[in-house]
Amino acid sequence: MTGDISIKGAYVGSYIGNNALTKTLNFNFEPAYLMLFMVQTNTGTAQNYMCGIQGMKYPFPNNNGTYVSFTWNSKSVIITAASSYYTSIFNNNGYTYYYIAIPKFNN
Repeated sequence: MTGDISIKGAYVGSYIGNNALTKTLNFNFEPAYLMLFMVQTNTGTAQNYMCGIQGMKYPFPNNNGTYVSFTWNSKSVIITAASSYYTSIFNNNGYTYYYIAIPKFNN
C-alpha cells in the first residue's frame, strides 16, 4: 500500500542534556520511528520517555500536550520545547538521555 513504512535495523544512541529549547538528533538514514528516554541513575528506572512515528508532530505519550514537538527531516529529528519548563523531558542539563531510532525502509 502506498504510504506504508517498512522497517529494518535500529540505531541506539545517547546524549547529555544542556537545557536548550531544541535538540537535534542526526542520523545517516531517514528515521521512521524514534523513542527517547532518560534513565534515573539512582533507581535505574526510565523517566520522561516519549516516542513517535515519522510525521507525528507531538510525541506519545502526549501528557505534555503541545509543549514538546517533533520535526521530522530527511536525516534528523528536531525536538522542541515550548518553554524552558519542558526541557527536562528531553534535555535537562547534565542528564543522560538514550534513544532508539529505526530507519525508514525504501523498497
